[in-house]
Amino acid sequence: MKGYNTKTDKELMALLQKNDSSALSELFERYCDQLNHFFYKLLGSNAMLAEDFVQELFIKIARSTHSFNADYEVSSWMYSIAHNMVKNEYRKRSAKKRHGQHMELAFGETLVAHSNTESTVNQKLFSTELSDLLLALDEEKRDLFLMRHYLGFSVKELSEIFEIPEGTVKSRVYHITQWLSERLKHYKNEL
Repeated sequence: MKGYNTKTDKELMALLQKNDSSALSELFERYCDQLNHFFYKLLGSNAMLAEDFVQELFIKIARSTHSFNADYEVSSWMYSIAHNMVKNEYRKRSAKKRHGQHMELAFGETLVAHSNTESTVNQKLFSTELSDLLLALDEEKRDLFLMRHYLGFSVKELSEIFEIPEGTVKSRVYHITQWLSERLKHYKNEL
């Protein structure tokens, strides 16, 4: 893999399209931790599941290099695939929940860490209610909100991942935030 660490992502993708497995290894090294964090945050803070999803993602990347559009950043393309994997997992969980199986999501624990509260009880109630509200959103809105506010994706990155204009990303994130704020305003003086 000597010399691969100096290549750009697009150069690595070109090599990968020629079946160069060292290029895939370098992309894995560059993005493994970020993608693991992405899956960890969006899949209920389950470390083992996140690791499995990272492995599955890189298998998908290796098998679908032909679908890479050089007009986009490699990272955006990878996150688009990752986002689709998360959506599929949500659908699977939703189907299980409808069939009486318990679905665990730990948004509350993640959100608690970001709250500055005085009361543990109110903190847990807030987190539970926020988690419920996030789960009530459709997948794309929930993912936009979490990816923007909890994973720190830029508007441009989200635009590429969701394949929508930057203005639409800004508008949707703003409206989702307003919607959540309105429904959680009773915590304003308590948290």
